[in-house]
Amino acid sequence: MPSSNRLWKAVKLRVNIWRLRRWAKQQGYIRNTISNIERWDDPHSGEWRLKIKRAGSTRPGLQPGSRVPRADARIGKGSYINPFTGQTGKDAGTHIPLT
Repeated sequence: MPSSNRLWKAVKLRVNIWRLRRWAKQQGYIRNTISNIERWDDPHSGEWRLKIKRAGSTRPGLQPGSRVPRADARIGKGSYINPFTGQTGKDAGTHIPLT
């Protein structure tokens, strides 16, 4: 049932975005409303800490992980984290799939 699968992915996307927003708020990050990508910044340094990309990119030449809804999270400049698992490292905190 394709429509049921789409519905499940839409629900999972919304739940995961909600979980990421809650994580960002718990860290004390503030939502940056300037960008078209949902971004949460460290209020002290102004650096981004969480980026939520609701739609996959369709540009040619991108990695497969860029073609799906995803998030990138970091706990410092160059220090990445997966907010869902707590795992750290660039591979853990970039292109986190949301569906």
